Amino acid sequence: MYKTLKTTQKRLYDIEQAAREPVAVIGMACRLPGGAHTLEKYGTLLESGGDGICEVPQTRWDARRYYDPDPDVPGKVTTNRAGFLQEPIDGFDSAFFHLSPKEVQSIDPQQRLLLEMCWEAFENAGIAIGTLKGSKTGVFCGIANSDYAAAHLRSGDPEKIDAYSVTGTALSAAVGRLSYLFGFEGPNMALDTACSSSLVAVHLACQSLKSGESDIALAAGINLILTPEGHIGFSKIRALSPDGRCKSFDDSADGYGRGEGGGLVVLKRLSDAVTACDKVLAVIRGTAVNQDGRTNGFTAPSSLSQEKLLRTALAEADLRPQDIGYIEAHGTGTALGDPIEMEAIGKVYSTGRAAAQPLYVGSAKANIGHLEAAAGIAGFIKAVLMLVGGKIFPQIHFNTPSRHIPWDHLPVTIPLQAMPWPQGKTPRGAGVSSFGFSGTNAHVILQESPAPAVEKAPAPDRSHHLLTLSAATLQGLQDLARRYHEFLAGTDAAIGDICHAAATGRTHFPHRLAVIGRTKAEQGALLGAHLEDSAPRPDGLQTSDRRIVFLFTGQGSQYAKMGWDLYRTQPLFRSVMDHCDALLRPHMDRSLIGLLYEDDSVTLHETRYTQPVIFAVAYALAKLLEDWGIKPAMMVGHSIGEYVAATLAGIFDLAQVLGLVAARGRLVQSLPLNGGMAVIAASEQRVQETLAAMPGNVSIAALNAPRNTVISGDKEQLTALCAHFRKERIASHLLNVSHAFHSSLLDPVIDAFGTLAAGLSYAPPKSPIMANVTGLPGGAQMATPAYWTTHLREPVRFYDSMRAIGEQGYTLFLEVGGTSMLTSLGKQCLPNHPGIWLTTLGSRDPSANLKPGRSAGHSDWEPMLATLADLYAAGCEIDWQAFDRPYRRQRVMLPNYPFQRKRCWMALPGPREKGAVASAPSVAAAAAVQPVVAGAS
Repeated sequence: MYKTLKTTQKRLYDIEQAAREPVAVIGMACRLPGGAHTLEKYGTLLESGGDGICEVPQTRWDARRYYDPDPDVPGKVTTNRAGFLQEPIDGFDSAFFHLSPKEVQSIDPQQRLLLEMCWEAFENAGIAIGTLKGSKTGVFCGIANSDYAAAHLRSGDPEKIDAYSVTGTALSAAVGRLSYLFGFEGPNMALDTACSSSLVAVHLACQSLKSGESDIALAAGINLILTPEGHIGFSKIRALSPDGRCKSFDDSADGYGRGEGGGLVVLKRLSDAVTACDKVLAVIRGTAVNQDGRTNGFTAPSSLSQEKLLRTALAEADLRPQDIGYIEAHGTGTALGDPIEMEAIGKVYSTGRAAAQPLYVGSAKANIGHLEAAAGIAGFIKAVLMLVGGKIFPQIHFNTPSRHIPWDHLPVTIPLQAMPWPQGKTPRGAGVSSFGFSGTNAHVILQESPAPAVEKAPAPDRSHHLLTLSAATLQGLQDLARRYHEFLAGTDAAIGDICHAAATGRTHFPHRLAVIGRTKAEQGALLGAHLEDSAPRPDGLQTSDRRIVFLFTGQGSQYAKMGWDLYRTQPLFRSVMDHCDALLRPHMDRSLIGLLYEDDSVTLHETRYTQPVIFAVAYALAKLLEDWGIKPAMMVGHSIGEYVAATLAGIFDLAQVLGLVAARGRLVQSLPLNGGMAVIAASEQRVQETLAAMPGNVSIAALNAPRNTVISGDKEQLTALCAHFRKERIASHLLNVSHAFHSSLLDPVIDAFGTLAAGLSYAPPKSPIMANVTGLPGGAQMATPAYWTTHLREPVRFYDSMRAIGEQGYTLFLEVGGTSMLTSLGKQCLPNHPGIWLTTLGSRDPSANLKPGRSAGHSDWEPMLATLADLYAAGCEIDWQAFDRPYRRQRVMLPNYPFQRKRCWMALPGPREKGAVASAPSVAAAAAVQPVVAGAS
């Protein structure tokens, strides 16, 4: 019984805690009057005291025909002004949202704007929307009308109704389409509580998150004014101001000005947002919704109901009135509503407030008009912008305080100019109100984002950064590059944060572009050069086969400080290298790390050290690539490089193979220094013929390419053979190696090596791998001591391996090692193959392979990022989260996607003359013409 009681108490406690958990605002988007079609422009409009009220656009209706200052004149409006969007609303990027132009033509532009804002809000949140398919993402949207229905469904002309008219104008469809297109599986609600609709949406979104019904919730509001009917209706109840402006709290308040547009915010439980490292813009501490009930009139507000509402929200937030420094009021600018609202604000928020701590009150309706169903979300976004910026925005059209408000008894201040928001002992707090004319009221309590937790020191940052851009179309990519070119020139954000946000917080489309640079200026210059190209190439869609072949470099690719920049700034690479170093300690008299990064380079070229070094660097590079999501579909290694491929394929255990590699190097090192190797620019057959004509202790060691054959054996005989080939005008030269690998000169150590190889455990390859010995795909034969003993002695058939790989259709080849030797040879093996040849540490200039090494000012990140850029452009998917995991990054705001809009519009009807549309027949008349059916019941 006691255990059951404790369990029940724990569950109740958890429920209570969940109900009180704050909700994080992590993303926003808007389309608002005054040119405020982005968050930045909205903030600028508000901070500068901008006015978004304008004349009715000609594209909506003939304002002169409908205007009359007398509200009693039938069919007329008392104002020709309102807050209209400056951007055209007749265009839409149908293809981007996978909709046909035919369907979009019938879809209410309110639905279209919601789709765009949803996309941009998730971009603002740094979340690729495609990752949310099947998630518990809820959508709650305030929407109260569809003027666009007058174009077809409600046009009075049945012939204009098509298959998309119902879903194109239904309010539920406007919201449901978001969940349908993006695969959200949380609750989805279209809400109409009149002017409070979108703030009620915020309330319900928070409730859904706290109950666990949703893991992410969208709260939105939308309202477009396309036809004059709404203007006419509100004129008849004398609600509209003649000048179309909301003069909130001013003595000249004479009604409200209508506005259009919308906003959308992305919400998460605060704990989830912190865990996901989301950028928290603000925190919702409490919400409340109530109803006026019975008042003096159906549309009359109630001060008592508003007072109760504000107290409930404060209690829900567990905050004191003095913790709130700003109220974004409903503030419609009516002589009745403003005093009632201010009375409730004073009664609730004056408690415990010091005289030196005024409560600032304002309303965005003065700037953009009353957006009705979207009014609450517009005020909500304004409050968040002020919290983020630590600023109080000015209240415009406030010249003479309303005589109906007892200002002397209220601790409120109406800000007349932009000012810093004073920081107190507690986080800045704001309240947002929205009241519906049908009596439903909503209030939300916001607080500024909590200070981020102190994190452990990150790894030193990489020297270069990779900026990834993509779009659904080539023109879209050009437009996006142009936006980033301008953005990079003006932003204060860190280059690492910008690149991280672009890679991890954006959907990656087929058309891609990536630029590398140490600084924003370098990246901007590269984007500028791209934009100046009159015929830019389509950077994505270059290969339909995105399988990657890893090529592991062999002997001769070593040099001092190979991979040094990665070792210094990439923790995983460093960890793998250190692990290999530890495993090699029992087998080597020198530290692997010391050999590479501390000692002189001469020792590194001794075979006993060279081979473990080549193995370790290549293995660490491969593990790093795999961590970034770049995994091989096929592997081929050259000589010692094949040991790395075999280990990754699961043939070897890492600890055992490192011991064998070290022993292999020691055994070869123990042989006399009378051997060497040479490369001949001739075919295998031509070289064999010469060796047969000049018998001696020399044999073919590697078949690298059609005209690249390596011979190995006695050094003096090699010198003579090279001279012979040169006389026949065949290029040849000795290689800088210490021994005659893959020749009979290794015979004295073959048995000893075979004995060591027999002591290892083997497993058949789990991944595709080519066998050097045969030049064919490897199998179980590679999981034997005999294979690796033969491998030491017999030629490397790299050319045969590459031909076999080419026949299998592979097109992406990535050399994993310190040079570009194998990519250079691979191109020779497959001269007509449509391959993309990439490197990790090696230069793409083949001449650099003649003397491998680090050049002055070189950074390993340059070739590494160049490869990532090419893989990205080719359409490969890269784990960008893993790529940046070692570094401390912050979410930053980036340019939004450039939608490629095209006009999709149905003409709205003009004014109807009396009697133009036949009236419906009366019931009696209809009955008179109906046939009588006997026996009908």
